[in-house]
Amino acid sequence: LGELGLPKGQIGGLLSLFPFCGLLALGFAPVAARLGRKRVFLWGYGVRKPVMALLLLLPWIVSGAGQTTAVVFLSIIIGVFAVLRALAETAYFPWSQEFIPNHVRGSFAAWFTVVCLLASAGALAIAGQVISRDGGLGRYLLLIGVGCVIGLGGVAVMAKIPGGEPIHDGGDLAAHFRGMREALADRNFTAYLGGLAGLTIGAP
Repeated sequence: LGELGLPKGQIGGLLSLFPFCGLLALGFAPVAARLGRKRVFLWGYGVRKPVMALLLLLPWIVSGAGQTTAVVFLSIIIGVFAVLRALAETAYFPWSQEFIPNHVRGSFAAWFTVVCLLASAGALAIAGQVISRDGGLGRYLLLIGVGCVIGLGGVAVMAKIPGGEPIHDGGDLAAHFRGMREALADRNFTAYLGGLAGLTIGAP
């Protein structure tokens, strides 16, 4: 985004789509249950890789249609990507309760966080080396292409995990919102949500 000349305010606005699209979960959760949470997750995460791969067309769009068109194209891709991510994660969390037993869920989450942080640090180190070598969009496109391929591999692995079958009586919106009200009456849960909100707002 910076390479295309976007000001920081506009970059922040585009990137804010990721947390704000999470609000789609409030109404989409029953739909995901009815369609099948595993299916929704695989489709959401699977389709977003080709969507992100469209960024590989940016150099041709910049040279052929101009920078303004390229920015609009990029903004649409980010918006679609953010929506697909939100829908997939809406399905993932309740699905994960099926294949991660209750008695190990805390340990699993802790180790998952550690592994993700280490993987992210490694990815950032590699990406930093690639980006620092030369200028232009090409250095970013290489990373995007590799990331899409690795991401598709991750989706293929998740396809082997059981559970997440369609729940045919899971589309009752009234029951869904009643359950949300009951959950919000739990003080420990609301404290947890407050912590997550602070983390989201404070994260760089």
